[in-house]
Amino acid sequence: MAQNKLSVYNIALLAIGEATLTSLTEATEARRVLDEVYNRGDGAIKYCLEQGLWNFAMRAVAVSSSTSVTPDFGFQFAFDLPSDFVRLDMISGGESFGAPLTQYEFEGSYIYANVTTLYMRYVSDDASWGADLAKWPETFADCVGFYLASRIAPRLKNDVDTRELKAEMRAVFAHARSKDTSQEPTRFEPPGSWSTARRGGVSSRRDRGTRSSLLG
Repeated sequence: MAQNKLSVYNIALLAIGEATLTSLTEATEARRVLDEVYNRGDGAIKYCLEQGLWNFAMRAVAVSSSTSVTPDFGFQFAFDLPSDFVRLDMISGGESFGAPLTQYEFEGSYIYANVTTLYMRYVSDDASWGADLAKWPETFADCVGFYLASRIAPRLKNDVDTRELKAEMRAVFAHARSKDTSQEPTRFEPPGSWSTARRGGVSSRRDRGTRSSLLG
């Protein structure tokens, strides 16, 4: 079933024993608090996307080296981190992602490497990828719903046991990741701590779908 914001809100409310909503315009404290948590900062979606290498949110792009940044030493080329970057799956020097590129570094909003084009596969929070609720499997919708529940319960002064709720949320995430992983082939794990690097500016970039016209 395709997910939407109302269905996710109601997952959260059911998790803490609150009455569900019939619309996103209901003038209730629960709806107001849900809106605040859902939209705060990077928001609930970004947080939940960071928790796994979700197949539905995975994007592959080719990133050209920056024409405005030239490293002074070390690696030869700099690349702007895609603006919708959430979590890295793989960087490769070849478009088939046959093997990961292991010699590179994240620094701020840039990636440094010794190749002229980086092929990146990563979890995206773009509106057409990870932030497209219609693409969410039910297990991921549960993740977002339970995350929201864990944040709004104290605000609503709900008598739910927050420790038990957070334990249930962790179990929901574990189940969702397990189910998601079972649907993909065996792949290399990305080495190093850079897998949690944050997003930066956008450089010359092309999606896998337009590769043929741009690679020549």
